[in-house]
Amino acid sequence: MKNFKLRTFIIILTLLMGFIQAESSLAYQVAWTAIQHRTYENGDSGNRLAFEIMDDSGNYVNNAAVVTEVLLKNPAGSTVNLSTLGFDPLYDLLGARYDTENSVWNYFTPLQISGFYADVLDALVVGEYTLEIDMINGQKLTQSISIDFLLDLPVISSRTFQIQSDPDGNVYWTWEIPAQLLTLAKTYDLQVRAGVAAMINGQLDALYWPNIPVQMGFCFVPQSIYQNLTSRGDEIRFAFQVRTSNNIARSYSGRISVKDLVSPVSIIPKKSAVVIPLN
Repeated sequence: MKNFKLRTFIIILTLLMGFIQAESSLAYQVAWTAIQHRTYENGDSGNRLAFEIMDDSGNYVNNAAVVTEVLLKNPAGSTVNLSTLGFDPLYDLLGARYDTENSVWNYFTPLQISGFYADVLDALVVGEYTLEIDMINGQKLTQSISIDFLLDLPVISSRTFQIQSDPDGNVYWTWEIPAQLLTLAKTYDLQVRAGVAAMINGQLDALYWPNIPVQMGFCFVPQSIYQNLTSRGDEIRFAFQVRTSNNIARSYSGRISVKDLVSPVSIIPKKSAVVIPLN
């Protein structure tokens, strides 16, 4: 009987150790990375390293501890000074794209993603950077990131936002397009994103992130998507992003926050944008 118990214990221990070893030896891969020069509506600017990590099953990681060290080298091979590494845990990305040829919205299957980021504390230069990421399993991931140009993008101001709900609960959002942005679009491949985020205690839970032509100036949020966002958060944030298609340059509007998630939303453009609940 004792021998049987001992054999059973050894079998269980062997299986457990095998499971632990398999977990610690997961293979990781870089899903996406970029070095961005960012400008903001309040006049600030800065540079940021961003990257995403998947495991060998194609799932985005949900634990910042899987990354143990990050090293960024500039085109000359010198180490770049970075801030402390930050992490956005898993959230739902609800993608969409406006088809200009057919004048229709295409909605994508929701995707759960996460991401790492750090401020780049040194000035950016044109050329090829090298990113090295040490993983908890001893794996080292290496990625090249090219910066082709340095550009300040104009900001689409939150003070020009006009956002209204219709009786069916659909949301319509318009804004003013800076003339400089239309001029730059003739030279650079630009994209715009009119983001609607569901937040819980200040943490991103889901993001509607449609890709819209620069010259359009209009976004539509279907009732089903907006209701999904309001049902899972305690706050909704509207914010606008302009980016070059290669993600080197970005600009960010201020955020418009809605905390009354029961009333239809009505935001009108003013010097200081405000939220007016409808009763």
